[in-house]
Amino acid sequence: MVRKISLQIFVLLSIASCSSQFDVKAIENVYVQDFQSTEIDNCTQNDVNLSHADSAEFFRLARLVDSKVIHDHYNHAPCYIEGTLLYNGKICDWEIRAGKTAMIKCQNEEYNFICDSCESLFEKS
Repeated sequence: MVRKISLQIFVLLSIASCSSQFDVKAIENVYVQDFQSTEIDNCTQNDVNLSHADSAEFFRLARLVDSKVIHDHYNHAPCYIEGTLLYNGKICDWEIRAGKTAMIKCQNEEYNFICDSCESLFEKS
């Protein structure tokens, strides 16, 4: 029983530390550069046609998750927009997928996001 509780506490602390590793308030200058699709007949630019401001809003509303959460619970959309942003003064690359998942890569660190409350951003597309 004690071991089970210890494992639960470890998992909760791991999740908490994961979410504290990235402060979306430190994101600036979100810039959309391009659109990519591996299935252009099924996933087009209209599926993820977000402006610079919409993309910044996506990250403001999104929550940081482990890549396993995306893998297990979200569709990996075959199309996405990509661009750059400033995070704590560093230039980082990002992508937002049509399935309302995203990734920010800053040097060797990669952060994964989901946005269950971003439907209105995608409806404008």
